[in-house]
Amino acid sequence: MSGGKVFQSVGAATEKDLVLYVFKLKWGIKRRFLDLVSNWEFFRDSWQNYATATKLADKDKKIFAATFLSLMGKRNVCTYAEIFP
Repeated sequence: MSGGKVFQSVGAATEKDLVLYVFKLKWGIKRRFLDLVSNWEFFRDSWQNYATATKLADKDKKIFAATFLSLMGKRNVCTYAEIFP
């Protein structure tokens, strides 16, 4: 089966259309990954600043963990509770 028949079976889409679609799909995944990375870096830096300002490192580890969990949101707290009952 030649490449042309594969693209003809997709309907009106041309090879160029499919290549463009795959590029857009890959770029969307890459962009979301880059957003995830930049969001994590922002959170990490903010957390370090907060921990320094409140002197969390000097406090009991339970206080440190509880403070961190309070920032993580309901879904992550529930996951934590399932892992560490």
